[in-house]
This record gives sequence, C-alpha cells and structure tokens, in this order.
Amino acid sequence: MKVENYGERGLDNGIVLKLLSAINTGSEKKQLESAAGISSKQLSRYLQELIKGGLVGYDASDGTTLKITEKGSRFLISYERVAASQTKHEPPKGLFDLE
Repeated sequence: MKVENYGERGLDNGIVLKLLSAINTGSEKKQLESAAGISSKQLSRYLQELIKGGLVGYDASDGTTLKITEKGSRFLISYERVAASQTKHEPPKGLFDLE
C-alpha cells in the first residue's frame, strides 16, 4: 500500500491526522475546525482532498455525517505507529550510567 503524502498537495500532514482523529470520534464541522486550528475555508479544502483520497466519506444513512473509511483508519493507524516509533527512548539509568 502506498502511503499518501498530503504535503505534496500543499496540505499539512499534521492537520490531516488531526482531522482524521476528530472525524473518527464523531466531531462536527465546528469541532473539526477547532481541533485542527483551521478556518472553515481551509477545512473545506482538506475535506475535499480527504474525500477524493478515499480516507473520509459521508454516512450512507443521512448523507451529511462525515465518517472515516477503512482506508482512512489504516492511514491513521499507520501514521500513529510511525509517530510512536519516532519518540526518543532513553535507556534506563543505572549501574552502567557514565554521566
């Protein structure tokens, strides 16, 4: 599976992740703006790209509620794993600590 880089489209990958997380928890559009720290115009652009990329869609039951797709869930999990693995881990201090 090819991992999308939304930075190539002029979008901030951090905002994409914040939006996916917020949509995954059932946030409304105003809450999405707040969670990502963007304007409604920016939100529209991000949502358009996320829908076009197949990461987000509308709930079939009402056609207005945003839902994260299976592809979006996999994308979110993959990026969370990468972020978790990039956190700096300090070795335990103890007997062999030279400082």
